[in-house]
Amino acid sequence: VTGKFKTLEDFVNSDIMQQQLETQLASLEGSGIALNLTAEDNKLIYNFTIEDADLSAALAADPSTLESSLQASTFESVASSLKAAVEVENPVVVVRYLDNTGAEIVAQEFAG
Repeated sequence: VTGKFKTLEDFVNSDIMQQQLETQLASLEGSGIALNLTAEDNKLIYNFTIEDADLSAALAADPSTLESSLQASTFESVASSLKAAVEVENPVVVVRYLDNTGAEIVAQEFAG
């Protein structure tokens, strides 16, 4: 037994990740950004939803602001740590920014 999670879904649902998620959600509180963390095959997906219609429209019109705000090093280190935590080959972290209707504005993938 490796002590690793079998799937990314198991990892997302684990107490460790749920606690981290609560911390991240608390830091976003009042910012107008909602976070939903999901897993799909070898992808750990952060869905950031811009709840304000005007702001999401402005960001959709000029997504470079969001692209430059993506902290690549943060998500690359998350992707690297996945290899140690999950029995999944080539885990990838996907960061998606969605507008208030759920339409994707920007998406980037980070490998460990």
